[in-house]
Amino acid sequence: MHKIWENIKLFLSDKIGLTNFKTWIEPLECSKEEGGQVLNIVCPNVYHKNKIGTKYKSLILESLKELKQDVDFILTVDESSKKESPPILKKTQKVQAKIPEINKYPNMARVLQPSFTFDNFVVGKGSELPYTSILSIVSNEKFVQNSVFLHSETGMGKSHLSQAAANYILASNPNKRFWYITANDFASEMIYSLRNDKMDSFKDKYRLNCDVLIIDNVHSLSKKNATQGELLTTLDYLFNANKKVIFSSLYMPFEIEHLNKNLSSRLSSSLVSVIEKPDFKTRRRILKKKEKKNNVSLPENVRDYLADTLTLNIRELESGFINLITNSNLLSQKIDINLAEKVVNSMINRKDMISVDYIKKVVCKEYGISMEDVSSKSRKRVIVTPRQIAMYLARKYTDQPLESIGRSFNKNVGTTIYAINAVESDMKEKKGVYKKVYHIAERIRES
Repeated sequence: MHKIWENIKLFLSDKIGLTNFKTWIEPLECSKEEGGQVLNIVCPNVYHKNKIGTKYKSLILESLKELKQDVDFILTVDESSKKESPPILKKTQKVQAKIPEINKYPNMARVLQPSFTFDNFVVGKGSELPYTSILSIVSNEKFVQNSVFLHSETGMGKSHLSQAAANYILASNPNKRFWYITANDFASEMIYSLRNDKMDSFKDKYRLNCDVLIIDNVHSLSKKNATQGELLTTLDYLFNANKKVIFSSLYMPFEIEHLNKNLSSRLSSSLVSVIEKPDFKTRRRILKKKEKKNNVSLPENVRDYLADTLTLNIRELESGFINLITNSNLLSQKIDINLAEKVVNSMINRKDMISVDYIKKVVCKEYGISMEDVSSKSRKRVIVTPRQIAMYLARKYTDQPLESIGRSFNKNVGTTIYAINAVESDMKEKKGVYKKVYHIAERIRES
């Protein structure tokens, strides 16, 4: 039977491609049933079994026919996985364990969102592989990949899946050594350790005392050469010890400018999973999940309208839902298509009114510089600071891609990313910067 299974795997590898093969077929094992005429294909968990049954059953049957093997097969679940079965997306079943108090586990530079779990992530056509790859790497010790690289545009669920991995570890195996951290926080911690003679402790933390490293927004390491080198060495230690790593990024590895070639190669060698925009059916399911959570029932035509209109990303869809409920409560008005249209039009019109040029004008007036200054090549701090803030606000208040924002300031994508990350970092660490940016943002919103 094992020989037959090996031949089936060869057949499937030609049919479904390397990524699908490594994700779905390699984790499977086989054992012989009584009588020797039944091939028992053992799956690592229930979700994996359901996936094989729905998507690959016909191909397995085709392979048996092609190999002229007169045997049947069944799909079973590894008995050892049933004690810690991963969450399954069923409305009536709540499998995922309750997450312990976060402050008991100092595994994060930031507090996790308790709602960011696998159960609460709505899987659609464009997110099936990312969901399964992240779930598999934390729930299946036999998963063939050491690392997963999660990529998507803003507001598509990268952070949700990254934190779902951390929450899953907390719920199922709280003694497992893991760290959830953003790339910016990793860089800040390294700098602090350098300045305070604590690098040995820093290195031990991530290299020796870590079974799973979850690092969000790895694209923000652009131009941070020292941090890139430290992360590369850390990854060498982890991979040599067969540990697991999850990355997330707004950009594919080859798209991140000013990135160490060796680090780029490391990222590219991961299982690259792209979260695509949800289709109409998935957007409807997301809204239904929100309705259930908020104990609200939208009329079907309203749900369809929101799902058909708010297509930019999941964050926009959720914002539209929340705005609709809030307007209904504040105005004591029933939820109908008219109210939904007002809410959606308000969201769309607000975005259309705010342009990159308008943001530049507001920022320039605030700092007393000209439009030519903010788009110049000057590296003077009095110019660089307002330029970076304008880039940050353009990203926040417009739908323009990073390339377009950068072009408005005569800068490339890498410089734009660096500017946005710099402002985000300064806002967390310096109250004066936070107040200044908040004040400018208020002026933009009010006008």
